[in-house]
Amino acid sequence: MEKIINLLKKYDEISDYRIIKEDVDSYELFFVHESLETVRSTSTSSLEVTLYVDFKKFRGHSSFSINNSDNEESITYKIENAIKMAKLITNKKFKLPKNEVLDETLNSNFADYEPKVLGAKMFDVLNSCASKVKGQLNATEIFIYKTTTHLINSQGIDKKCVKYSSMIETIPTYDTKNDSVEIYTQLNFTSFDEAWLKTQINQALKDVSSRAKAKKLDTYKEVNIILRPQEIEQIIRAYVGELNYATIYNKYNSLNVNDDIQKDSKGDKLNVSLLGQIENCASSRLFDNDGITLKKKTLIKDGVLVNTYGNNTYAQYLHKKPTGDLNLISLAKGKKSIKELKQNPYLECASFSGLQVDLMNDYIGGEVRLAYYYDGTKIVPVTSLSISGKLSDVIKNITFANKLTTVDSYKGPSLALLSGMKIF
Repeated sequence: MEKIINLLKKYDEISDYRIIKEDVDSYELFFVHESLETVRSTSTSSLEVTLYVDFKKFRGHSSFSINNSDNEESITYKIENAIKMAKLITNKKFKLPKNEVLDETLNSNFADYEPKVLGAKMFDVLNSCASKVKGQLNATEIFIYKTTTHLINSQGIDKKCVKYSSMIETIPTYDTKNDSVEIYTQLNFTSFDEAWLKTQINQALKDVSSRAKAKKLDTYKEVNIILRPQEIEQIIRAYVGELNYATIYNKYNSLNVNDDIQKDSKGDKLNVSLLGQIENCASSRLFDNDGITLKKKTLIKDGVLVNTYGNNTYAQYLHKKPTGDLNLISLAKGKKSIKELKQNPYLECASFSGLQVDLMNDYIGGEVRLAYYYDGTKIVPVTSLSISGKLSDVIKNITFANKLTTVDSYKGPSLALLSGMKIF
């Protein structure tokens, strides 16, 4: 980095700069069925430079990458080209964060294992799940990462974060006489937890076998809808997005602080926070790309929008304190057990072609590829149906399970029950 900084300092036109260096060590395993086909270990490094140019009443910026093959001549060319590009950007002026130093490692138990041992343990868990059912894992790829991110800027920010994470891609498959059904599954996590991993894979294997047996029903009783974490998160993000500084500054928001989105609620009140780090969330980070340290921010309390949030630039435009680009959702659990949520007829949606959550049109709905329909007597897998409802009514009466789960960038109830929706 020192070489780059010295080159940047030669140009009086450059008002500020930011450099982000990311080093990634990976250990990768590729399986076909139970057979290990390929093992690969890689080390990569990337470096991104953003420079800022103040002119007239504006602050322009431009970014470029530096490769290992770049020499001083090619880097100089990129700097001079970036200065020209920055002068085409006419943003209002803003200041960079100042004078903070940080060097930490995010919590993970990955460092307790050799990558070879950890990868084998992960596959043993997956294989043990598949061996107990008729379905199988057609192909599996396991990636184990150690990522070191180092961010510095011209105003004294110098922050480093080491993060361990894993991504597993696998294809649960179920064969019938006439067909073979597959469901692509991706898991992202930061700690090895055998019980959690088994739960995720067993659910995927159950869903793929159910998808093979699922039928289209002509009629449905009027029942409640049950959603899983991915769709719960999508609903919550629709409301959280209304509170982002960028959304507010550009006047794209339809809701504001102090709005009660659950007035006259008969369900569970929403209590939502954004965080930078959640245990076992692979998207966790200590600071954002501006170098702002990420701390918990409560945005919705008992169904009322109570705070806004956002990055360094838009915070200054709105004369607010920057919270950073917070990206992880924490949703408080409900009061009912899963058994209580499922005591009456329901439709549990396991796979969507896409759930639409539209605040402007007060709509929630989508096409369901796989669901479990309970009519009060038996549970059957169903397919080829759609659901729809009025979002404002749904959110008032939503009920959450009292069991928490962590999936991708969400920690919250494992299930949500929605009433008043149509099935067709």
